[in-house]
Amino acid sequence: MALAARAGISSRHLGFLEVARAAPSRDMVMRLAAALDIPLRQQNTLLLAAGFAPVWRESRFDAPELAQVRGAIDFFQTWAARS
Repeated sequence: MALAARAGISSRHLGFLEVARAAPSRDMVMRLAAALDIPLRQQNTLLLAAGFAPVWRESRFDAPELAQVRGAIDFFQTWAARS
């Protein structure tokens, strides 16, 4: 009942999902994953298992689009080393 409340659905509907009497929508998979605090990578796995495309893009840390992130991490590491 607590999970149903956190996901904003009825416990009856959650029960139907649990026993495969109802199939979850993409939105429902995302709501349940959020209610369970499931990390993004595992949310993609759940979506794939339910027959949906992944939502979250996964990039390598050395990808060009993450250059600003790496710069920020370098800055904080340098700052922390000085403290």
